[in-house]
Amino acid sequence: MLGAVAGTCVYRRYEKAKATQLYHHRTDMVPDSGKQINEKYGNLFSPAIVNDTEASRADEEFMLKATRFIAENISNDSLNARMLIDHMCMGRASFYKKFKSLTGLGVMEYVTEKRMTIATDLLKNSKMPVSEIAFKVGYSDTSYFSAAFKQHFGYTPSECRKRAAQKEEFQA
Repeated sequence: MLGAVAGTCVYRRYEKAKATQLYHHRTDMVPDSGKQINEKYGNLFSPAIVNDTEASRADEEFMLKATRFIAENISNDSLNARMLIDHMCMGRASFYKKFKSLTGLGVMEYVTEKRMTIATDLLKNSKMPVSEIAFKVGYSDTSYFSAAFKQHFGYTPSECRKRAAQKEEFQA
């Protein structure tokens, strides 16, 4: 049985390597892809474990590996739970249960939270167009990004930028 599990992980790593090569080929054409976001917002991806007192060393390593993968792939619009599960070489149900118990969020809720945090910071502190920000945080469709942003915060990305500008005027 152990050989079958090890073989599955090797196969999954092979599949991941192929997918990663395809992704890197695609993002090489885009200047300033996920690397700068990972460098600037790396502290957002510190392993967030809800119950620190009950967290074991294995749980910390699990979250470190998961958050590192998410940080490296945050600008990938095809990032999904399946990619993360394959990277972690775990079964779907056990992965979901463990991730939810450690973070208090589902996998894609966690990813969306991180994406929206980065997008908010970019909207407030840069003059990049909304479409470029959407692409940097993993949304290939600007209108879908705007709808997701509005659902998450209750206002659009443009309104977020206007609010940030108004706050700066009051502080000046």
